[in-house]
Amino acid sequence: VWAKSIPLCSPVQAEATAILWAAQLAISETWTNILIEGDAKLCFDALSSTPSSANWSIMNIIDNIKSLTPSFVSCTFLWVRRLCNIPAHTAAKLALLIFPFVLVQTICLYP
Repeated sequence: VWAKSIPLCSPVQAEATAILWAAQLAISETWTNILIEGDAKLCFDALSSTPSSANWSIMNIIDNIKSLTPSFVSCTFLWVRRLCNIPAHTAAKLALLIFPFVLVQTICLYP
């Protein structure tokens, strides 16, 4: 589990940035097959559809994420219901104990 504080932004921007960060970490770990899942439906819908349907505030982040996908043999983005995303939410709650007054991104990566 990785956690870091980020500049103040909207929740959808924070979620999109977390997906970008996960892809960047996977590249730095030299993983070739990845599955990124999360409960931010707007972000995952934008990743699986045409750019014009994305929320304008995350379009650049989505484009940056998509530009990283050729770095992988297999790269899949999967939206899951919040109930299925409990490890990430638990990690976020723990990170807030460390950074109580800032927006915190957490991601869980499983090699």
